[in-house]
Amino acid sequence: ERLRELEKASGGIRFQPFHAARAYAELGRADDAVRWLQTALDRRDSGVQIAGVHPSFDRIRDDPRYQNLMKRLRLPVQPATRVN
Repeated sequence: ERLRELEKASGGIRFQPFHAARAYAELGRADDAVRWLQTALDRRDSGVQIAGVHPSFDRIRDDPRYQNLMKRLRLPVQPATRVN
């Protein structure tokens, strides 16, 4: 819903799935973040390459679904860098 609001406010510009995953991860909404990361992977969104180290994902790094997705992608996962 928040992303739809952002798209509407931006004049209909669509967000790439990776950016949606980042936004949800920053909100701590792991279900949505992981779902959008999977969509990013399915659509070959190049942003997925940095998902293991990008600080936007700090709040969901301990989520097993996130960790499994990073393992499947063979991406390194950096420990959280900030306090949640």
